[in-house]
Amino acid sequence: MVMGDDSGGLSANKVNGKEEEGSTTPFPERVQVGGSPLYKIERKLGKGGFGQVFVGRRISGGNERTTGAGAMEVALKFEHKNSKGCSYGPPYEWQVYNTLGGSHGVPKVHYKGKQGDYYVMVMDILGPSLWDVWNSSGQTMSSEMVACIAVESLSILEKMHSRGYHYNVADGRMAQHVERGNADGLYITCVASCSNLWALIMDARSGFTSQVYELSPFFLHKEWIMEQWEKNYYISSIAGANNGSSLVVMSKGMQYSQQSYKVSDSFPFKWINKKWKEGFYVTSMATAGNRWAVVMSRNAGFSDQVVELDFLYPSEGIHKRWDNGYRITSTAATWDQAALILSVPRRKPTDETQETLRTSQFPSTHVKEKWAKNLYLSCVCYGRSVS
Repeated sequence: MVMGDDSGGLSANKVNGKEEEGSTTPFPERVQVGGSPLYKIERKLGKGGFGQVFVGRRISGGNERTTGAGAMEVALKFEHKNSKGCSYGPPYEWQVYNTLGGSHGVPKVHYKGKQGDYYVMVMDILGPSLWDVWNSSGQTMSSEMVACIAVESLSILEKMHSRGYHYNVADGRMAQHVERGNADGLYITCVASCSNLWALIMDARSGFTSQVYELSPFFLHKEWIMEQWEKNYYISSIAGANNGSSLVVMSKGMQYSQQSYKVSDSFPFKWINKKWKEGFYVTSMATAGNRWAVVMSRNAGFSDQVVELDFLYPSEGIHKRWDNGYRITSTAATWDQAALILSVPRRKPTDETQETLRTSQFPSTHVKEKWAKNLYLSCVCYGRSVS
């Protein structure tokens, strides 16, 4: 990421051509998105599995700076609307750059938007790729150069990890992030999934004394859950991915005395209503595609509970419930339904403030601003974000 590569749009390969392979839609000759200056497309910088990157030269607006939003030359990343990365709208890459952009060694995206059949990002050009450096050095590198690259890479990774305790991670990196959080006295309090990546929220104030988790190709792995129940662990958070897999987190140090869960092809309201009458309350929810998983627990610390289920975000209903002492305690959504569980705590909280935010990308900056005001994440879910 320091030097860039074909998929990141930061290499300096001077390859001509303005039509993406696998697409019959030509690239525009000029680009202007999201309030940006007007750019003329020049040489290609590189291409990857999801798009191509060109140099864009400003022909209106801006200033004479070499970097920043008004730079004379920028990198223009194009991704076709029908590419795999755009199945549900703008590419997930937008969210990643929004979270990390501006960090040392990571290009900053100044403008983004859609023009014709392409999603476009306007970003800084950082410099040559490792491939270019390798070729310009006669395909050899001194031990000093390799050491410098390694140190710089580690420095960038360290700065990326310092950006709070929210992680979007692939399956293979899960253990690394969890172990690092545990070493800092943190436990997982909330999980969610988007584009088959896992979002982890870790907190030092959870009250948990021990925790285990499982990534499973099943939505949910019954045998593993029952095995952990035998060891006095209870489900504390769950998430499902579009490919049908799931992440189940189970913890000790909770007040629950009994637990049950149900997986269903539709929202299991009848089952929830039956369990309410038996003294259970919803404590976790998740979806995988159009399937629902709901976890209910006894001794959950609630005196009453309701469900708000709608095709759109039920703003009016939530505000009415807030006025009556309810607080959102679980959320889950498919692409056409959103479910929010609102509960009345048995013990009145010292600070009753609660806020919600709908956004098309993970709101890292917003979250950090709320942390400064002693507001903390209680639940996160991915679904349709527009009303």
